Order: sequence, then C-alpha cells, then structure tokens
Amino acid sequence: MRWGINRRRIIKHCNLGKYVPALSHKIHTENRAGSKPRMPLKGLAIGDGACDPINQLGFGEFLYQTGMVDEADRETLKGMDNAARDSILHGEWAQATYVCTDIKYTKYTYERCKLTSYYWKCIQEWNRVIDFFTRKTGSEFYYNYLVTKEPADFEYFHHWLMRPEVRRAIHAGNRSFEAASNQVYGELYTDIAKSVKPWIEELMNANYKVNASS
Repeated sequence: MRWGINRRRIIKHCNLGKYVPALSHKIHTENRAGSKPRMPLKGLAIGDGACDPINQLGFGEFLYQTGMVDEADRETLKGMDNAARDSILHGEWAQATYVCTDIKYTKYTYERCKLTSYYWKCIQEWNRVIDFFTRKTGSEFYYNYLVTKEPADFEYFHHWLMRPEVRRAIHAGNRSFEAASNQVYGELYTDIAKSVKPWIEELMNANYKVNASS
C-alpha cells in the first residue's frame, strides 16, 4: 500500500468554502493525535469559497468601485451587507444566509429544488438581490465582471465526467451526475454564513500549503 508515501492535497471549488478546510483540519488533528493510518496531507486548495462570510461582505463598495453601480445602489447593497453581518453576529444563520447566499441556486424552480417551504422562502428572498444585480449591471455572470455571460468552457467538465473511462476511474457506478445538488444545498443551508477562518489559520500556521482563488 503506497498511501503512506504519496502526497495528498484536498481541492474543491465552491461548496461554500467550508468542507475543504473542515476535512483538512480533521486530518491534521487526527495526524497530530497519532491516529492510524496517517494521511500525508501536504496542502489544500479552495476555489470561490465563502470561508469567512462576515469579512467577505462588501459587494456594494466593490461594485461601486468597479463602476457597475452608482452611489444610491451602493447604499442599497450596503444595507443588505449590514443585515447579513448583524444576523451573523447574532448567530441567526438562516437569516444571514438568505442575504449573502450563493446566487446560482435561485435559477431553479420550486419543483426542481424540492426544498422545504422554509428554505424556498429564503431563496426567493435572495431573488430580490439577483434581480437588483442583473437590472443594475446587465450582467448574468458573477465570477468575472469582465464578461456578462457564462463562458462555454464552464460546462466542459460535465462532458468529461460523463465519459465511460472517467466514470470507471472515479467509481461512479450507475449514479447520475449533478453539478449542483439542491437537496444537499437545502440540508447545509445554515452553514453558508458560518466561518471556518480559525481552522484555515491553524492549517497555515502548521505550514500546510494553502491555495485560495476566486
């Protein structure tokens, strides 16, 4: 078994920016406690992660400074930021999430989401923010303000994952692929506004390589 000599890095895009740090911290903690088998973790990579939402707010100022909204719109967005920050400080996680949640899930209908009526109400509330953003900026794509539509290469990995040899290699069996699971999103909804900053700080202080990208 070669597990003990291979280098391991945990990499994940999105998923709230919580679970790569959480898994990495768990491995770090178990290794330090002497658990067997030891997992040779060398680093982690986080893409588009909401690792510390309370300190990642500030959309209004960012959009204003990049020329995408005017001063009045900036103040409106600042009000949303303040509402989310206040909810986080009071531990009102669901309340905070509907202000600062990941916006792509609002594209789904209620029937497709199959979420509880409570979660759907929260997501509907965020639709107001999306409508505001789209109306004011004309953009339908929030990963890169230099483009307004999702690039075609964002979908390439779907086709690659459907290749028979890839499915065999990752032991997918007969399971269907979902780029975004709304059921999982609903179950983990209240985690979105929480912070994993202390875990990331501990991992960095322990000299793990950390790659964070937007």
